[in-house]
Amino acid sequence: MAARLALAVMAVLAVTSFTAGAAGSVLSRADQECLGCHSVKGLEKKLANGETLSLHVEGPAFAESVIT
Repeated sequence: MAARLALAVMAVLAVTSFTAGAAGSVLSRADQECLGCHSVKGLEKKLANGETLSLHVEGPAFAESVIT
């Protein structure tokens, strides 16, 4: 379990670095921090009614949607 978590953290850092570099002038530091987790594919939350809500956000698509 710890190895899986470490792998996920490394993946997040890699994706965040890529996203931040690609759109560094567009995304705020707070947006970059949010994408640190939300850019991980498979990030989900189980709802009380049993449904699953995807919390994943595509970093590049988000960067293009930000209004400056």
